[in-house]
Amino acid sequence: HHRRLEHARSTNRLLVDTKWYFGYDLIDPQGQALNWIRNKEVDRLPSWNGQNLVEISDSKLKDKLEFCMSDGKSLVVVGVEDEIDPMLDPVMEKQIVRKGKRKFINVSDKLMDFDDNFMMYFITRLPNPSFSPELQAKTTLIDFTVTQKGLEEQLLGKVIGKEQKALEEQLN
Repeated sequence: HHRRLEHARSTNRLLVDTKWYFGYDLIDPQGQALNWIRNKEVDRLPSWNGQNLVEISDSKLKDKLEFCMSDGKSLVVVGVEDEIDPMLDPVMEKQIVRKGKRKFINVSDKLMDFDDNFMMYFITRLPNPSFSPELQAKTTLIDFTVTQKGLEEQLLGKVIGKEQKALEEQLN
Protein backbone atom coordinates (compact mmCIF):
# COMPACT_ATOMS: atom_id res chain seq x y z
CA HIS A 1 0.00 0.00 0.00
CA HIS A 2 1.53 3.32 -0.98
CA ARG A 3 0.22 6.58 0.38
CA ARG A 4 1.84 9.98 -0.19
CA LEU A 5 1.61 12.64 2.47
CA GLU A 6 2.49 16.10 1.30
CA HIS A 7 3.65 18.35 4.11
CA ALA A 8 4.14 22.12 3.78
CA ARG A 9 7.79 21.67 4.80
CA SER A 10 8.80 18.27 3.47
CA THR A 11 7.73 14.85 2.40
CA ASN A 12 9.04 11.71 4.13
CA ARG A 13 8.75 7.99 3.50
CA LEU A 14 7.03 6.06 6.19
CA LEU A 15 5.75 2.51 6.41
CA VAL A 16 2.61 2.72 8.51
CA ASP A 17 0.85 -0.16 10.16
CA THR A 18 -2.53 -0.27 8.41
CA LYS A 19 -4.64 -1.98 11.09
CA TRP A 20 -3.79 -0.51 14.49
CA TYR A 21 -1.17 2.10 13.66
CA PHE A 22 1.19 1.01 16.40
CA GLY A 23 4.05 0.20 14.04
CA TYR A 24 5.76 2.58 11.63
CA ASP A 25 8.70 2.06 9.29
CA LEU A 26 10.16 5.41 8.28
CA ILE A 27 12.41 5.86 5.29
CA ASP A 28 14.22 8.96 6.42
CA PRO A 29 17.33 9.91 4.43
CA GLN A 30 17.40 13.51 5.76
CA GLY A 31 16.37 12.88 9.39
CA GLN A 32 13.05 14.75 9.12
CA ALA A 33 10.95 11.83 10.38
CA LEU A 34 13.19 11.24 13.41
CA ASN A 35 12.63 14.87 14.45
CA TRP A 36 8.88 14.39 13.95
CA ILE A 37 8.87 11.28 16.17
CA ARG A 38 10.90 12.96 18.91
CA ASN A 39 8.37 15.83 19.00
CA LYS A 40 5.29 13.62 18.70
CA GLU A 41 6.39 11.01 21.24
CA VAL A 42 8.36 13.24 23.63
CA ASP A 43 6.50 11.96 26.73
CA ARG A 44 6.48 8.30 25.68
CA LEU A 45 10.13 7.73 24.71
CA PRO A 46 12.10 5.59 27.15
CA SER A 47 15.64 6.49 28.16
CA TRP A 48 18.50 4.02 28.29
CA ASN A 49 21.58 5.84 29.63
CA GLY A 50 20.32 9.06 28.02
CA GLN A 51 19.54 7.37 24.70
CA ASN A 52 16.00 6.84 23.43
CA LEU A 53 16.92 5.13 20.13
CA VAL A 54 17.80 1.46 19.72
CA GLU A 55 20.02 0.05 16.96
CA ILE A 56 18.43 -2.85 15.05
CA SER A 57 21.62 -4.80 15.88
CA ASP A 58 21.43 -4.04 19.65
CA SER A 59 21.91 -7.24 21.67
CA LYS A 60 19.31 -5.91 24.17
CA LEU A 61 16.64 -5.23 21.49
CA LYS A 62 14.35 -7.96 22.85
CA ASP A 63 14.60 -6.61 26.43
CA LYS A 64 13.98 -3.04 25.29
CA LEU A 65 11.00 -4.21 23.20
CA GLU A 66 9.55 -5.99 26.23
CA PHE A 67 9.97 -2.90 28.43
CA CYS A 68 8.32 -0.58 25.89
CA MET A 69 5.55 -3.00 24.96
CA SER A 70 4.56 -3.69 28.59
CA ASP A 71 4.74 -0.01 29.66
CA GLY A 72 3.00 1.47 26.60
CA LYS A 73 6.16 3.33 25.54
CA SER A 74 7.37 4.13 22.02
CA LEU A 75 10.27 2.05 20.70
CA VAL A 76 12.40 3.76 18.03
CA VAL A 77 14.67 1.32 16.17
CA VAL A 78 17.33 2.85 13.92
CA GLY A 79 19.83 1.39 11.47
CA VAL A 80 17.26 -0.65 9.56
CA GLU A 81 18.39 -1.77 6.10
CA ASP A 82 16.12 -3.84 3.83
CA GLU A 83 15.07 -6.42 6.44
CA ILE A 84 13.64 -6.32 9.95
CA ASP A 85 14.56 -9.04 12.47
CA PRO A 86 12.03 -11.93 12.15
CA MET A 87 11.88 -11.99 15.98
CA LEU A 88 9.68 -8.87 15.61
CA ASP A 89 7.17 -10.53 13.23
CA PRO A 90 4.66 -11.47 15.97
CA VAL A 91 4.60 -7.82 17.08
CA MET A 92 4.23 -6.46 13.54
CA GLU A 93 1.55 -9.07 12.80
CA LYS A 94 -0.23 -8.15 16.05
CA GLN A 95 -0.37 -11.76 17.26
CA ILE A 96 -2.04 -10.76 20.52
CA VAL A 97 -3.03 -13.44 23.01
CA ARG A 98 -5.67 -12.52 25.60
CA LYS A 99 -5.67 -14.03 29.09
CA GLY A 100 -8.44 -12.49 31.13
CA LYS A 101 -8.11 -8.72 30.81
CA ARG A 102 -4.39 -8.88 30.01
CA LYS A 103 -2.84 -8.94 26.54
CA PHE A 104 0.40 -10.63 25.50
CA ILE A 105 2.50 -11.19 22.38
CA ASN A 106 4.75 -14.25 22.13
CA VAL A 107 8.21 -13.03 21.05
CA SER A 108 10.96 -15.67 20.70
CA ASP A 109 9.12 -18.10 22.98
CA LYS A 110 8.56 -15.47 25.68
CA LEU A 111 5.05 -14.23 26.45
CA MET A 112 5.44 -10.44 26.76
CA ASP A 113 2.83 -8.09 28.24
CA PHE A 114 1.23 -5.83 25.64
CA ASP A 115 -0.10 -2.33 26.42
CA ASP A 116 -2.42 -0.73 23.84
CA ASN A 117 -0.39 2.53 23.99
CA PHE A 118 2.74 0.82 22.64
CA MET A 119 4.19 2.29 19.42
CA MET A 120 7.08 0.98 17.36
CA TYR A 121 9.07 2.94 14.78
CA PHE A 122 11.77 1.54 12.47
CA ILE A 123 13.99 4.10 10.76
CA THR A 124 16.21 3.63 7.72
CA ARG A 125 18.44 6.23 6.08
CA LEU A 126 18.27 4.35 2.77
CA PRO A 127 16.46 6.53 0.19
CA ASN A 128 15.15 3.48 -1.75
CA PRO A 129 15.16 0.36 0.42
CA SER A 130 13.94 -2.90 -1.14
CA PHE A 131 11.53 -4.15 1.48
CA SER A 132 10.22 -7.68 1.00
CA PRO A 133 6.63 -8.17 -0.16
CA GLU A 134 5.92 -9.73 3.26
CA LEU A 135 7.08 -6.60 5.09
CA GLN A 136 5.17 -4.33 2.69
CA ALA A 137 2.01 -6.39 3.31
CA LYS A 138 2.23 -5.52 7.03
CA THR A 139 2.82 -1.81 6.46
CA THR A 140 2.09 1.18 4.22
CA LEU A 141 4.82 3.23 2.55
CA ILE A 142 4.70 7.01 2.89
CA ASP A 143 7.39 9.20 1.31
CA PHE A 144 9.20 11.53 3.77
CA THR A 145 12.05 12.57 1.44
CA VAL A 146 12.50 16.33 1.08
CA THR A 147 11.49 17.45 -2.41
CA GLN A 148 12.35 20.59 -4.37
CA LYS A 149 8.76 21.81 -3.94
CA GLY A 150 8.92 21.11 -0.21
CA LEU A 151 12.14 23.11 0.11
CA GLU A 152 10.61 26.01 -1.86
CA GLU A 153 7.54 26.01 0.43
CA GLN A 154 9.77 25.91 3.52
CA LEU A 155 11.85 28.86 2.25
CA LEU A 156 8.71 30.82 1.30
CA GLY A 157 7.29 30.21 4.79
CA LYS A 158 10.46 31.59 6.40
CA VAL A 159 10.48 34.67 4.12
CA ILE A 160 6.79 35.40 4.82
CA GLY A 161 7.41 34.94 8.58
CA LYS A 162 10.27 37.47 8.54
CA GLU A 163 8.29 39.95 6.41
CA GLN A 164 5.28 39.72 8.76
CA LYS A 165 7.54 40.31 11.77
CA ALA A 166 9.13 43.35 10.06
CA LEU A 167 5.67 44.70 9.15
CA GLU A 168 4.45 44.25 12.76
CA GLU A 169 7.53 46.12 14.05
CA GLN A 170 6.82 48.99 11.60
CA LEU A 171 3.21 49.21 12.83
CA ASN A 172 4.28 49.32 16.48
